[in-house]
Amino acid sequence: MLDAMQRRYSVKKYADTKLHSKDLEDLKNILRLTPSSINAQPWRFVFVRDKETKAKLAAESYFNEEKILQADTLVIFQTMTEEYFNSIALNYIPARVYDYFQKEVTKRPGGYPAWASRQAYIAMGFLLSACAEKSIGSTPMEGIKPDAYDAIINDKNYHSIAAVSLGVPSEDDYNKPESSPKQRLPLDQVILDI
Repeated sequence: MLDAMQRRYSVKKYADTKLHSKDLEDLKNILRLTPSSINAQPWRFVFVRDKETKAKLAAESYFNEEKILQADTLVIFQTMTEEYFNSIALNYIPARVYDYFQKEVTKRPGGYPAWASRQAYIAMGFLLSACAEKSIGSTPMEGIKPDAYDAIINDKNYHSIAAVSLGVPSEDDYNKPESSPKQRLPLDQVILDI
């Protein structure tokens, strides 16, 4: 896993190559199995491969447009609206856990929307790690217009928060580690051992 993470980088240019359907199914299952606080799973992951829909989404993605158009797949990370979550949560979360959630978690700064977004970002980390392990190129992006994405997806129960493009990196991607070495803070600046 460490080797995969050392090779991983944000792809800036994709090759015109399709991903294997088995790899995409594996990624879908990895997302489904991602852990979340109180097992809430307040999310949905929209896999977009349709060129017309990708083009509409790309137009609502600031400087990420080209990456989305080139990539084989765009995964949109969505969170359930608070109303929708509350309407289904007791179907799979024990009542005592749900009560704790309502009394404590939703009262924290940012409330439910901030909490749900944090859960979705856990899933994004799992997806990016899985892509690295499978040597699938990926680009995480917050540079999207969430309300425009929501209008395109058209489901009032979910809100788009971020996206990840997936595909085969182009041979001439300028951001490959051999062309643009990865810059990370030293271990002692990001880890505190007590």
